[in-house]
Amino acid sequence: MSDAPASDPGGGREELVAMLQKTGALRLSAKREFRLASGEMSDHYFDLRLLCGDPDGIGVVSAALYDLMVQMGAPRSVGGIESGSISIAAAISQLSGQLHRQDPSLPSLPSFFVRKGRKEHGTQKMIEGVIESPAVVVEDVITSGGSALRAVDIIRDAGYECGHLVCIVFRGSDAQQREIEKAVKMRYLLRSDYILGRLRA
Repeated sequence: MSDAPASDPGGGREELVAMLQKTGALRLSAKREFRLASGEMSDHYFDLRLLCGDPDGIGVVSAALYDLMVQMGAPRSVGGIESGSISIAAAISQLSGQLHRQDPSLPSLPSFFVRKGRKEHGTQKMIEGVIESPAVVVEDVITSGGSALRAVDIIRDAGYECGHLVCIVFRGSDAQQREIEKAVKMRYLLRSDYILGRLRA
């Protein structure tokens, strides 16, 4: 399995790894005691809420993800998934507005998020916020991509274009990446193998 990122993030891989260490966003165990969203058991766990809850951490993450989105061809909006990546999408949106005011050639991206379930009151919407096509979905960690692909389907079912999925850390296998990319193009900042290799070295 290759540990190379889908694209070299603007903030730099080493800076991101350093922020993971600083914020305690990666937990290691001698035993496979961490259950992932996919149901798999693992000896390491990425708690990227700690990274994204840190003022410096969210700054590095949002800058790197925004750079990646611009390289991809500039979407019109960025969306998170309830609840882990809502703050990431909002931070990217805020940064994009600041950069757009400095350089109007850079895209200003409104943000939205996709709910886990439909509200039973109010508008009963699955998508909240401001969404425009083409949209990109952002996630913190992806293994099999189940939650992210569900969000992509909800966006498309609502009549919007969504051709890209981006994440901070991809911890899946090559086979899992191929399965995800049957549905949507995926890009990531770091692969878990690279992070673990750097820290264990």
